[in-house]
Amino acid sequence: MLEVDYTVERAEGANSKQIFHPHPLLRKIDGNIIMLEAPNASGKSFLLNAIALGLFGDRLLEGESHISPSLREKIKKLAARDDEKFTFDIKITNSEGTLSLRSKKENPSSKDIRVEEIIATESGPTSISYTTLKQNYYFIYDIPESPIKRLPQLVEEIKLEQVRYRNRVSALKEQLEHIMKQIRNSRDPVKIQEIEQQISTFITQKSDQVSKKDASSNKLDVLEKYHIFKQYSYYYYLYDTKIQMLKKEQGKEKRTKTTQRRKSTIYKNEFSDMKSKITDLDKDIQRLGKIFNNILDGTTDGEQIKKWVSIDPFLALEKFEFDCNLKKQLKYFKVEVDTILNDQNLIESGRMATFFKELLTFLNHSGFKEIVMPGTGKKIESILQSIQEEYDKNKELEQIYSQARESKELIRKIEENIEKYSTDLSTLKLLYKRKESALAEKVDVEDVTSRVFELESSIGSLEKTLRKYENMAYNKKIDVTKMEPGEFDRNLNEIRKNNHSLNKYFILSEDELESNIQRIANEIQDQNGKIADLDKTINDFNNRLEDLNSRKPHEYQQYYHKIDTLHELIEMLERKLIKYDKYIELMKSHKRPEDGEEYCKLVSEYLASKIPACPYINDLIYPEAVDIINEKIIANNGERSIKFDDISTGQGMSIYLRTLLKRPADDSRKVIAIFDEVSTMDQTSLQPIIETLRNLDSSGRLLFAIFVQKGEHTFKISNLT
Repeated sequence: MLEVDYTVERAEGANSKQIFHPHPLLRKIDGNIIMLEAPNASGKSFLLNAIALGLFGDRLLEGESHISPSLREKIKKLAARDDEKFTFDIKITNSEGTLSLRSKKENPSSKDIRVEEIIATESGPTSISYTTLKQNYYFIYDIPESPIKRLPQLVEEIKLEQVRYRNRVSALKEQLEHIMKQIRNSRDPVKIQEIEQQISTFITQKSDQVSKKDASSNKLDVLEKYHIFKQYSYYYYLYDTKIQMLKKEQGKEKRTKTTQRRKSTIYKNEFSDMKSKITDLDKDIQRLGKIFNNILDGTTDGEQIKKWVSIDPFLALEKFEFDCNLKKQLKYFKVEVDTILNDQNLIESGRMATFFKELLTFLNHSGFKEIVMPGTGKKIESILQSIQEEYDKNKELEQIYSQARESKELIRKIEENIEKYSTDLSTLKLLYKRKESALAEKVDVEDVTSRVFELESSIGSLEKTLRKYENMAYNKKIDVTKMEPGEFDRNLNEIRKNNHSLNKYFILSEDELESNIQRIANEIQDQNGKIADLDKTINDFNNRLEDLNSRKPHEYQQYYHKIDTLHELIEMLERKLIKYDKYIELMKSHKRPEDGEEYCKLVSEYLASKIPACPYINDLIYPEAVDIINEKIIANNGERSIKFDDISTGQGMSIYLRTLLKRPADDSRKVIAIFDEVSTMDQTSLQPIIETLRNLDSSGRLLFAIFVQKGEHTFKISNLT
């Protein structure tokens, strides 16, 4: 039974289109061997091409199906048309009603097609793929096109069958080889010893990885504690300083609320300009503080650094002169920085770091990692770690030198600005006195409020930073909130004293040290992964060893030589089938293989066996051989020879289609057949095809077949089942 519904929207110009639907008689057709007669332009061609497209006819290859080349082209054109959009729902059911195929194209703008298989004994439809469809169904879509001349194409089916049998032979050969391998792989002392040695190697590798991981874990623990103590003490000191400054500013705010709007326009502008300058100066001072904390010795220079950080340049806006300690501190740090910059080791380290950095960049990106160094036998990749270590050794000193140069430039800049701003402060002081006299000594409350806001924001940021380090300390079971200030310095000195190998990390900046801590944590994670992989490998090899030790002689051990002999015979058969592929290619080209006379005879007889009887003029002939090379049919014990060209189109079509329909006995695929424009065949030519289809149906190997031809004016549907 065939059930059809479709909608076709065809554009016929910029503003014109037509919509088509199936004729009512086509929506449901009973029977599974059908003759359809319909006039031209009635939708026959679209129906057949839609069925073919719905069964993946645009993708099926020869051997997976049989589709006439001209019809295959029509299917592809239907799928590719951009002036026509369509949907369809096609269902094909076998004569017993136990099996159906349903193909749907639900989106007119999409090429997606869904095919479902419906089996009566199962609960519902099952979607099937292109691969499943071609494995379970054989699709034939043909049209009379010089059918006799196409008979030689049938040898392609023989080739495909040969390939199929060759694959089976190859599979049998592989199975025999597998059995022979199993026999050879039964209990083997040499193999057992080899696996034991491999297990020993893996255990050694695991031990090395565990040692590396333990060393990395210890390094990580030390660096994390150092990082916590150093940064927490630093930020806590900043936090306490800002709190004291805030209290001072808040006191000013209370005193100045009663004296608002006391500043004149001239003083406000000059004050704002001076404040902006001192703000920039304060940024330079704060930047120097961070650099000094990184490059100077916290033990000997710690108090000086704390004094520097506590300097508040904004006091100059009140006193109209800078803190005298500022110049003293600049002079002190200038000497310390010059000492660093004159250190030849630092200068040389800078050059070395630059050299190693450029060398690493070149080797990591040049593709030279696999090159073996002459005289060493080692790949360049194996020395990259050594170069990286040398770079790391010099990198920190180079960074100190670079930061020292930056600090020297900042000191020069601050000294120049102090001299310049001192004159500006004198001017500001004069303006202040004039303003005080004119405005009865009022103070700018807005500036105080702004300073309070800035300090509160800074304190809020510092609190978040302190919480971060408190949480890090808590994870290590350390309560930094209960530690006295001196404890941090003692802990830091103790860590430095006991871990000289980590000195290169102790001079890093906050961000750099955090980056190295994360890198080491990642290394530990990677090492844990390697240890887990080695554990799994050792376990797998132990299982293999246990398996080998438990093995007994193979059950087919005594038949090994017989299996080997059978394997040789199978290989010989496989070689013959490969040779037969060459024979069939020659026959397709109407050439006779030099040493394949017997093969050609068997092929001719095989083709004849697929055509038990065929109409010729007003008679039935019973082919004994179909000579593809000479294009003739042999009958009557070789006494009758009929050229292909002497057989009519309809008779030739009958022979050709019956040959297609006669499937090999071991081909269990169900047949779906569409024969278009069969009006060239009379009833005599058509009847043998119908009988062949009936035989397929009765044996459960036919799903559906339809013959289509032109009718005069009306639809006529005949159930030939």
